[in-house]
Amino acid sequence: DSDLEAMARRLNRDCFGGEIKWHSIRWVGNMQQRLGSCTNGGPTDGDIRISEQIRGWPEWVVAYVVAHELVHRKFPNHSPEFWAALGRYPHAERAKGFIQGVAFQLGEDAEEWL
Repeated sequence: DSDLEAMARRLNRDCFGGEIKWHSIRWVGNMQQRLGSCTNGGPTDGDIRISEQIRGWPEWVVAYVVAHELVHRKFPNHSPEFWAALGRYPHAERAKGFIQGVAFQLGEDAEEWL
């Protein structure tokens, strides 16, 4: 999963000043409802998983999902601080629109994906 690791390192450097730490990041095939997840605490602290279902999506959308999970390392909930930090990713609003469009097409609630 070196592609995800490289993307995460680049996003951390360019958008978050290198201040975010994580243990691992990898593609997983068992996510049905979420695009990504991140653990905070416990034996899997800092493990980020990205759904293989989005592997073929545009890189700037995958990068948004990775950035979203990275920001969860600092802000576990979707607080105003979380959204402000995620807004440092330059394509955040565009990527959210893409995800909302996919969710709409599938008849899903986009808020569950964002």
